[in-house]
Amino acid sequence: MVTFYSLRERNIGGRGVLFALGWFESEYNYGWAGDSELLGTVHAPWDKEYNLVAIYPNFDQFDIVDEESYRALFDEVANILASVQIEGAEYSPA
Repeated sequence: MVTFYSLRERNIGGRGVLFALGWFESEYNYGWAGDSELLGTVHAPWDKEYNLVAIYPNFDQFDIVDEESYRALFDEVANILASVQIEGAEYSPA
């Protein structure tokens, strides 16, 4: 799993979490992630399926220091995630 942050938000004292991307076996229960979105599924040549999942922060657990700047960046996340493409595997977008 890889987590992406707002550096500005972190530098002024916030947690700055924007989202995380994780690969999980298709039968794995990632319900612990709370607010998550299935982006697609990869069918590996060794007969396994993996889900690419975006995990979003739980805003009830932390405050945003610079709301305007953070929200603008967070809103761009949808554009970034929509452009994700997987090469070298059979990928099915959600």
